[in-house]
Amino acid sequence: MLHNHGDFPQARVHKQDLHRLRIDLDTSIKKFQNSNLLQLQVGLKRIEAKIDRSALQR
Repeated sequence: MLHNHGDFPQARVHKQDLHRLRIDLDTSIKKFQNSNLLQLQVGLKRIEAKIDRSALQR
C-alpha cells in the first residue's frame, strides 16, 4: 500500500546509512562482549581463589 514515498520521506534509507548502522551495531556488540568477558574472567578468578582457600583449609 505504501507505494508513494512522498508520504514517508524517512522510509528511504541510504546504503551508507545502513552500512554505518551495521558498523555501529558491530562495535557496540563487541564492546558488550568484551565487558561481559572481563566480568566472567573476574568471576572465575574469585571462584578459583575460593577453591584454593578451601583446599588449603582441609
